[in-house]
Amino acid sequence: MKRRRILDFGCGTGWVLAKATTQSRGDLLVGVDFSLADLVEGRRRYPYISFVRGNGLALPFAAGSFDEVIGHVSLPYMNTRAALGEVHRVLAPGGSFFLTVHSLEYVRRRLRNGVGKGRWKDWLFMLYAIANGLLNHCGFPQVSWFGGKFETIHTAAGIARTARKSGFSNVRVERRPGLIFFGVAGHKPDPECPEAQQDPEWSLAHVLTAKG
Repeated sequence: MKRRRILDFGCGTGWVLAKATTQSRGDLLVGVDFSLADLVEGRRRYPYISFVRGNGLALPFAAGSFDEVIGHVSLPYMNTRAALGEVHRVLAPGGSFFLTVHSLEYVRRRLRNGVGKGRWKDWLFMLYAIANGLLNHCGFPQVSWFGGKFETIHTAAGIARTARKSGFSNVRVERRPGLIFFGVAGHKPDPECPEAQQDPEWSLAHVLTAKG
């Protein structure tokens, strides 16, 4: 069985990658995140994962370095088009990605909690994040919040369209009722084997298995 090269994009401590993969396959597992504290904790918990500090908008890897890129709710905190462009760059031809982003259920729960605790600033920020999703949906540039903070509540159609514009094919969205996130996946076409397109191995089931 071929050894896969898998990158966890915005890995935090790497718990999703660690719990949803099989070590016995000998895959190369790499996690990238900007939080030094999370990376230190990840190295302590999962010594078989290689952790690298880096910015998701300028990944510290050569083009074509990975067969798969996964990420659990890290994309919402970055510029969508720029981040997907970097994912496309570091994937090898024929490689695939699977990323999760916030769903409307996440918004509903966060706003409900904000009302109960009188957090009007949280309401304003959620409205900003929703507006960022609409900007992406319509193909317009997204904007950052005050102080450089960034968040987006994506629409399924909007993120799928951006993924296609970033060069991916076979783009699909996966949703399940009641979850506060949904998934988007796709392939980087291989010009030498254009017919060799298959579904990405990763899915919501992997993330739910890790969380369970």
